[in-house]
This record gives sequence, C-alpha cells and structure tokens, in this order.
Amino acid sequence: MFNRQRRGQAHQRKECPTVTGRQAAAYTEHEAMLPSRRGPRPPPFAPALLLLLLLAVAPMPPPAAAVGVTWGFASSHPLPAAQVVRGLLLPNSVPRVRLAAASSDALSALAGTGVAVTVGVPDALLRPLAASRKAAAAWVHDNITRYASSVRFEYIAVGDEPFLPSHGQHFQPFVVPAAENIQRALIDAKLSSKMKVVVPCSTEVYQNASTLPSKAGFRPDVNETMVELLSFLANSSPFMVELNPFLSLQQNKNLSLDYYLFQLMTHPVKDGQNKYDNFFDASIDALVTALTKAGFGNMGIVVGRAGWPTDGAVNATPAVAQSFMTGLVNHLAKKSGTPLRPKVLPVETYLFSLLDEDQHNTARGDCERHYGIFTFDGQAKYYVNIGQACSNGDCTALSPFGSCSGLGWPGNVSYAFNSYYQQHDQSEESCNFNGLGLITTVDPSVDDCLFPLAIRTSAAASIHPTLAIIVLQ
Repeated sequence: MFNRQRRGQAHQRKECPTVTGRQAAAYTEHEAMLPSRRGPRPPPFAPALLLLLLLAVAPMPPPAAAVGVTWGFASSHPLPAAQVVRGLLLPNSVPRVRLAAASSDALSALAGTGVAVTVGVPDALLRPLAASRKAAAAWVHDNITRYASSVRFEYIAVGDEPFLPSHGQHFQPFVVPAAENIQRALIDAKLSSKMKVVVPCSTEVYQNASTLPSKAGFRPDVNETMVELLSFLANSSPFMVELNPFLSLQQNKNLSLDYYLFQLMTHPVKDGQNKYDNFFDASIDALVTALTKAGFGNMGIVVGRAGWPTDGAVNATPAVAQSFMTGLVNHLAKKSGTPLRPKVLPVETYLFSLLDEDQHNTARGDCERHYGIFTFDGQAKYYVNIGQACSNGDCTALSPFGSCSGLGWPGNVSYAFNSYYQQHDQSEESCNFNGLGLITTVDPSVDDCLFPLAIRTSAAASIHPTLAIIVLQ
C-alpha cells in the first residue's frame, strides 16, 4: 500500500496533455486554495458545488433514458451563468439543460460545451410572436441564430404551461400561431433541421377528477386548440408535458406518498388489466390515452418537468425530494416503460430544478421557490444521480455524515474527479472532464477526509501518487 506519510507536500506537478496553458495558470491559483490537512475549511459563503451524482446505488441512466435539468432565472441574486455551467453542469456531465428563457449569459456560457439546450419562450411573448412573422424572425435571430454555430440547440419551448385553467383564455389563442411563426423563422434561417418546436403543457390539460389513466382526455375548453397543436407537432415534434407530482399529492389525499416516491406498494392502483404503482407511469399513460383519443396515439413524449420541493409545505423536505429524484432516475434506468407503452421511455425527462428561485411565482404555493437541487447560491441540498464521475467511481465518503461530507467547493468536485481517475488506473484520458480536470501531486486531503490513491499493478517497480482535481477557470 502507498505510504501516506508526508501527503500534502508539494511535488513537481504533472498536467494532463489536454490542459491548456491558460488552465495551467489558473491551476496555480487553485493550488494556493487547496486546504492543508490541518487547514481551514473553504469560506462559508463560497458556492458549494457538490456533484449531483453521489449515490452509488443508482446507475447512470442509459442514452434511452435521457435525463436533463431545468435552469430558471427568477432569482434576486443569480449565480453567474459561467459559474453554473463550469461549476455545476460540466463537472456532472449533465447532457442537456432546459432554460426557462433565452438568456444571453447562459447561452454564451453553454457555447462550445456540447450540452443540448432547450430555450423557453415566456407566455408574455406569445401574443406578439403570434401576431407578427417579423417579430418571430427577430426573436429567432437574436436568441438562436446568433448562437447556433456554437450552442447545440435541441428544442424551442413556446410558452410556459399556457393552458393552465387559471389562465383562462388569456394565452390560448396565441399558442399555435406563435409556434408556427417560430417554426417558419427557423426554416427561413435554415435551422429547422437542427432543433424542434414544442409547447410545454401541464397535466391539467388532460387529467380529470379520476386518477385512472384510461379515463383521461383533453379538457373540453382546450380540445379544439389541442387538436391544432397536435397537428402542428405531428410533423416532427414530441408532446412536452410538465409533471407536478407534489401538487398531485396535495390534491389527491387518497393516494399515498409511496405512490409518488416509487416505493414498493402492496396495493397498486388498478385500471382494468393494468396496474400502476407510481404517479409517473400513470401520468404518462393518462397522456397516451388522451393523445390516442385525439388521434395521435403514437406521438413521442418529453417530460419537461419532474421534481420535488424541499421547503414551503408538508412533505417538502430534502429527504423526501432525494427519495423522489433517486426513485425517478432509477425507474428510468430500468427502461421498463409503462403499461400502455412497454419498454418505451419518454424521449427525454428534465429534472426540476437545478437551482432554487427566490423570485418564482408562488401562485401554486410557497414551495415553488424551493424546487432546486441546489439553493440559489449553489449549496447542495441533497444528492441525485444524473452524471458520470461517481457512477464509475466511489463518492460514498461525500454522503451526509461521511468522512468527506464537510468538503466545500471545489474540494467536493475534486474528490469525485479523483475517484473516477483512480478507478480508471490513473490514465491521462480519465482526468479530462471536459477540460476541467488536472493531474496533481499535491494532496488535497483534509483532516480525516483522505483522497483515495491507486497503485498501478502493471508497474510493480514504481508508484504513481498522482491525483485528479478540478481546475478553476
């Protein structure tokens, strides 16, 4: 075993070949910040950019169970977009992100990352975009075309649940015309083959008083508009549905919390020959039923929102939120599909949400501001598996009450990087992490939190005490 004495002493550092000179310069700054074994903890107000993926029990979802996160901007003091991308999304290998609106800062930060991006069009823009093709063309030019060479756009989400019953007819007449004008603008800009237009719809457009999927159908007051929308989407786009399991729990007192948390149920919900032991599958099949009744039963489905709050109401706690998120990711990873669509998964599922938003609308309850996996300033509230490093490494020491649970930013990210690097035989290519990784011989261990080391058994005569860490940009 490698002798740990004198760990923490600086040696000549070794860099990955992929690290640029600029990154190497940044490393010098980072090296000075590395805590010594007896050194102080990171400043209490430094963003604690803990990895989202810290549960070894949950395997990384396969490509068929595409998972992403939503990123909203309704915060009084938002984190800089570059910090969110470089500190949260990229270290976690998050493959896709849904932006609540077109943010120039966010799009600039996402440029060149390869992260698939969905851009939202707020409800307030539906009327002007529906009324004018020129307005739609200008929006596409300013928010899409300008970034199309470096940002991997996937969807444009027109509206933000514009068919909510509380909205009445306020937005309904403008949804389809706005979507059509955006689509026309993409065609004119020769970008229609690179991204699709979708319309986020809450489950309230098709769910009724019954909890049985077979009883679902589109609401009579939106039925005509939904047929127009489905005819538009049928050209190439999926149906984007926004799931709100917490709201459903509050409204359906006859359903148990276990039903929403993917827990084993003794008495699943029976719907004819089908049985449902979780809210997610039942919601998807209710939508499938509604689509089928409208004549579009084979349309693809994207889950644009699925999350759980951590404050603001009963059962809104980090522990319950972690149970929901872990259950959802594990459920998707099984690739079992639903009773009406066996082995067929939603095209994509977006976890709601990356960050808390202290300015979010609270019409649906105070909990709406507490859906983040992270607080608005970047403190991790719980752990959920959507990334890469810890699914192929071991980050159990970072779990609550673990020996490294007290690490702050950037030590927690470095620990995950190093775990992956060590379990991959300290190979140079395993230290890259989208250009964020760096090999070092400076030990970042603190107190009882020891960064693991591996010995290359193929080179018995030599020991390679190198570790991988995150390099600050």
